[in-house]
Amino acid sequence: MRSAGRHAKSRAEAAAGGGPTTDTDEGGVVTVRTSHVSWQRRAACRGPEARLFFPPSATETRPARAQREARAKAICATCVVRGECLEEALRLRDFHGIWGGLNEHERRALVDA
Repeated sequence: MRSAGRHAKSRAEAAAGGGPTTDTDEGGVVTVRTSHVSWQRRAACRGPEARLFFPPSATETRPARAQREARAKAICATCVVRGECLEEALRLRDFHGIWGGLNEHERRALVDA
């Protein structure tokens, strides 16, 4: 059944402290998912650098965004769970931030292909 709403922690929050996410279906049934937590604990984006993976505000300039994304992608390039991270973002259709080394535009292109 398609999720009516997602109440997941942001990856930055989850990477900082871990924890399950929840989905609420159209009937109001809440499902707790914890299967992805173990890979997040091994993610290279954990800790203070987690902020690089999401834009700080709508006013971020293009050059600042490009620099931030390049730094985030460099971290992803060394990450042992990069594939799992990308799979999770594609499964959730999460098009915000850097996941698995790809930004939202790059992930949309994969989904649309």
